Amino acid sequence: MANNPNIHCRRIVLQSGLGMLAAGVGLDVRRAAAMVDDRLSHSLVQYQDAPKNGATCGKCVQFVAPNACTIIVSPISPNGWCLAFAPPES
Repeated sequence: MANNPNIHCRRIVLQSGLGMLAAGVGLDVRRAAAMVDDRLSHSLVQYQDAPKNGATCGKCVQFVAPNACTIIVSPISPNGWCLAFAPPES
């Protein structure tokens, strides 16, 4: 039975199919993780819910009303602040 070519062939097909399925799922997980990683975490930019020296998220060029940011993970407060603060050009 160990030398049966049909069993060997079936095993290869099953292993290949499972490998392709796992690889496909892995790609989807990595793609989803990359989408999340497009924005910086609150801790990385030292985000806080309070302003700092008059600077607030609402006054930053990266702010997207009502509570989002183009580079920081949402939600954020318009009254918050982080290291990525960039005032608009005057």
